[in-house]
Amino acid sequence: MTLELLGLLAGLLLLASSFPQLREALAEGSEGVSIGSWSIFLASAAVWTAYGLHVGAAAAIYANAGGVIAFGILVGALVRIRSGSSLLTLLVPVAVAALIGAAMLAPTALVGVAGVVLGVCLAVPQLVLSWRTRREPSQVSVAAWALVVTGQVLWLAYGILRPDAAIIVVNAISLLATGGVLVLALLGHRRELPSESAAAPPPAETAADVGALTPGGPHGRP
Repeated sequence: MTLELLGLLAGLLLLASSFPQLREALAEGSEGVSIGSWSIFLASAAVWTAYGLHVGAAAAIYANAGGVIAFGILVGALVRIRSGSSLLTLLVPVAVAALIGAAMLAPTALVGVAGVVLGVCLAVPQLVLSWRTRREPSQVSVAAWALVVTGQVLWLAYGILRPDAAIIVVNAISLLATGGVLVLALLGHRRELPSESAAAPPPAETAADVGALTPGGPHGRP
């Protein structure tokens, strides 16, 4: 029971990562944010939900089912922001339902392999985009990727204790990319913070200061 709670906590942290990024996208825009990465998060949650149903892992079922909802909302919002198309946004839940249905019909081993491949690729599009645009403004959420890294560490522990080779492999490898995204996001955030000298407004000139600069003193008399 304690082990399942660990897996559930890991899954909750991962699905919670969508909320800071959603807030950032709605408030500031989606510049620098990879729809590809968050779409893979969504597909991965769908596949791992099916995998949990195949093997009877309660933590994998509940946490990833929640991830389907959370990541689905984020991906739908990003698609809407980028394309402005309601039709494309509505295709998101349709595609997810089709993916879960296909995964339920597939052999367990194949679903596990698909989950591993998707999990390993989670952060790759965002890592590539963050590196290419590392000197440009970005709305990549530091909080979101900190939650992703923490969740994956807990999933790795869950896989080791269970034990489950698929969960171990996917999180051990994926942590390299998600850690890279977090580092780049932190560096970008630090560059965007204004320095004290830049943030402080210049001192206002007083009448005495102006007068002191005129010939003859503050009253303009020789």
